Amino acid sequence: MSIGGKQTRRRWNVQEIKILLKCYLAHKEEFVHSHKRLAYKHVLDDMIAEGFDESSITILT
Repeated sequence: MSIGGKQTRRRWNVQEIKILLKCYLAHKEEFVHSHKRLAYKHVLDDMIAEGFDESSITILT
């Protein structure tokens, strides 16, 4: 996404990516056996609990 040729999306740093992967792996089975929207919510909740900056997350409803 860009505005006037400038990138508006920020890049995740290594620590944020590691938090995402850790939380995803903890809930991996939910993506297979459960409603995916609920699994995404659990991952997001865990990421926030791990210290992920909630202001940078775009939540689609």
